[in-house]
Amino acid sequence: MDFNIFFRGAGKSDFFFGGTGFYPFAGERLGNVLSIVNNPKNRWTPASYSGDPATENPNARFPRLTYGNNTNNNRPSTFWLADASYLRLKTLEVGYTIPKRLTEKMSMNNLRFSLIGDNLHVWDKVKFWDPEQASSNGAVYPLTRSYTVALQIAF
Repeated sequence: MDFNIFFRGAGKSDFFFGGTGFYPFAGERLGNVLSIVNNPKNRWTPASYSGDPATENPNARFPRLTYGNNTNNNRPSTFWLADASYLRLKTLEVGYTIPKRLTEKMSMNNLRFSLIGDNLHVWDKVKFWDPEQASSNGAVYPLTRSYTVALQIAF
């Protein structure tokens, strides 16, 4: 039995969240994060609207939200700065070679089975989309996970 493991990663790197795909209601579009914005803990709401001072959460993921384009909420600043460090299990291969004494009986020199997985898991702090996309708003087709079953025969 043999194993082949390949990791890929990046450390000490940052990026800015942004763009119409990330900012809620930017450009009067829905964006792709509204399920996150729907959670009251992720947005700042003035107490004058909610009637509860606890909704003025200084640690909210999003600032005060308004429908349409509000440039005050979307200005480039460290508020939108995120840690882009990640570690990806890029490739995992598990293989087994049938012993020579058995393959010789089948008139073969070698017989090997293997299972290969690509893009199996990623550990990151982004959590919205794949950190390897190099996109500030997740508007890039994600890396696909794939599996391959291989059979190698030598006569």
